[in-house]
Amino acid sequence: MNKAADKSPVYYLLYTQQEVRKAAYALASDFYRVVLIHKDAVGTSGHQPPISRQWSMQEFCHRASVSFLRGRNRQGYHIYFRPNDNRCVLVDDVCEDAVAQMRDDGLHIALAVETSPANFQVWLNLAARKHPANFPEHIHNAAARLLAKRYGGDLGSAKSNQVGRLPEFRNLKEKYHDGNGGYPRAKIFRILSSSANDKLREEAGQLAAAYPPSPPPLGPCVPLCTDYILKVGSHTYSEQQEYVDLYHATASDLCTRFRTLDSFDRSRTDFAVARSLALHGMNADDIFYTLHYGSAKARERGTQYTLRTITKATNL
Repeated sequence: MNKAADKSPVYYLLYTQQEVRKAAYALASDFYRVVLIHKDAVGTSGHQPPISRQWSMQEFCHRASVSFLRGRNRQGYHIYFRPNDNRCVLVDDVCEDAVAQMRDDGLHIALAVETSPANFQVWLNLAARKHPANFPEHIHNAAARLLAKRYGGDLGSAKSNQVGRLPEFRNLKEKYHDGNGGYPRAKIFRILSSSANDKLREEAGQLAAAYPPSPPPLGPCVPLCTDYILKVGSHTYSEQQEYVDLYHATASDLCTRFRTLDSFDRSRTDFAVARSLALHGMNADDIFYTLHYGSAKARERGTQYTLRTITKATNL
């Protein structure tokens, strides 16, 4: 048999579909949210807006959906997903030793994905499927932060709307480019148990009870100082793309939660993103760079537009 013939486009499509199905069944949600963000979203020309879809499990695993996602990945889109279910908590940016330690600590890992060489994302279930029907967001967030702190994950990703990389799609971050046009694929590392982590849920519930479930209303936020904001290197994120990803993830979440917010009204979206980030404690310089790199309108209108938007958002 000619082994090369087995590696046809149909073979890779079917293999990808199989891996997507494994991930979906491991997390066992009825619906999945898929977010596509172009690797060159920061560019001023040829800008590609993010794409967001919500699919049932059947639609998510369908060959046509997988083919659509493969095509967009080839066109330069990062492919992210998450179950539309607060039972499922993601721990981002952990090492292999941390994954092993979770197992040693008795945690039931539903899915672990190697998103780049020696870098992992881990999904765990906090409750049995459909119990309760609407899992409390504040308990999810408390569990996410607890896990991130305990196992060295990314605290910035410890929230209920955080998306993870979908297995078998390429991680298009430039730092992973191999110099020959190739990028690493996210790979399923472990599928262990979809059982609920009852002790973790109880611990998170106790932690959440000690804090309000949502941030208190802010008065005037961090006073803006243009010189400080524009100072090169004053921001804390390490890559432009991180600001781009943050902007689009925040905008997508706000548009999903607040139907009156139209993603095509760019000024309102920029204001809403700035306000949300301020309410969650982000400092003014990071908010500035999030809009500066992530918002097409901010790039078109320039610094003064961005500063006016942040000033309005932080002085309500």
